[in-house]
Amino acid sequence: MNLGFISKLMSDRRRFIAIASLLSVVVIVAVASLSSAWSSRSAGLELSSHTGGTTDRHHLPLIEFSRNIFDDSKISSAPWAHEARVAGLLEIAIRDPDQPGPQPLESMKRIPGETRFFGPETLRFKPAQRLPACTAFVLLLSERFNSVTGNDYAGPYRFEFDTGSLNLVKVEQIDFTREGQVTIGLTFNDSVSRGELGERLTLLDGNSEDSPYEILTAGPSASYFAVRTRKPVEEAVVLLEAGLKGESGPLGLSETVRRSVPLLFQLHMQTASVSGSDGFARPELLLRFNHSIDVGVAGRLKDWFVVEPPVDFVASLHNPHYWSRHNSLSRVVLSGPFKAGTLYKVTALRGLPGQGGYLLNANTFRQVLIPDREAALAFERSSGFLSPRGRRKLQLSTINVESVLLSARKLGMSTSRSSP
Repeated sequence: MNLGFISKLMSDRRRFIAIASLLSVVVIVAVASLSSAWSSRSAGLELSSHTGGTTDRHHLPLIEFSRNIFDDSKISSAPWAHEARVAGLLEIAIRDPDQPGPQPLESMKRIPGETRFFGPETLRFKPAQRLPACTAFVLLLSERFNSVTGNDYAGPYRFEFDTGSLNLVKVEQIDFTREGQVTIGLTFNDSVSRGELGERLTLLDGNSEDSPYEILTAGPSASYFAVRTRKPVEEAVVLLEAGLKGESGPLGLSETVRRSVPLLFQLHMQTASVSGSDGFARPELLLRFNHSIDVGVAGRLKDWFVVEPPVDFVASLHNPHYWSRHNSLSRVVLSGPFKAGTLYKVTALRGLPGQGGYLLNANTFRQVLIPDREAALAFERSSGFLSPRGRRKLQLSTINVESVLLSARKLGMSTSRSSP
């Protein structure tokens, strides 16, 4: 049975109804397709999260969107290979925290850096250097964003954040004398002017009266200060006035700080820590006491310490404190084949002599974990990079590195002539 035969049997009325039904189905399908496309297109790019509030100086400010920035599967699989397409879309500017309201962009200093992908839906700004401490910033998204990426993002384009205010991180006793004078250590999260500190710092004794002091720290500024009382005290309170600012940025102490300092007038081992290592150097253990060790009475320092698990170590006094014009003998360094990733127990033995006749009254131990070595690499030969004979190879020493990708370029040939 063919179509021509069926058409002849159908009346004009039935033919019209069949054609109209077929057209209605086509129209419904087309409308549904257009509606789906319009719905997909109208779901514009939206903000998912962004850097804001107070962040660490090492933080890389970012903006994350609700979906991929580019409709490109290649970027989803390898976004770092397409970063030229987003160059300049993010900027960081320093803002004045004392100026209310949005500030003109042209009046704000820019932080050098570059825009990078952090996944296909996230842009991150990498500063050329660490962000300065105690500083307020604005993260700026370029108004070219939509034209570059083909999106219809509606904003916002400005995001404020900061790296925190100046903070007195730690207050501690670091030494004392037989007469009762004490030396107090002040640790800040930014360098502070020695002169400004002297104007805003007050030491109080047990009667809440001013106790005169001197700042032992040399240099015009530092993030660590040693302050010694000029008269004996049995109690000490540190008072720092609000408004003290660091050297990196304008965000200073928002309120007056008052800290009591626990004082101890006998030899005491305070902390045990690990020296920094570049991956190749052996780590050392640093033991800090609250009073100088009397080396003349102690004799061989190694005999006053026990390390578990056992290590064949050497004990010596640390170099003079970086903060002081005076020699300090309150730090002991243990050097030896300490293993990375190992927890050690260090015991200072009873009777360890301090200056002025003070003794360690009981065996005192501290535990310290040697961290894993940092990844590092270096050329083996200081006189040249290539192997001296045979096949020319680049010789490298590595620590905790699985593979290294190197590219070498020949710059020129050096020739030598013998004199006639």
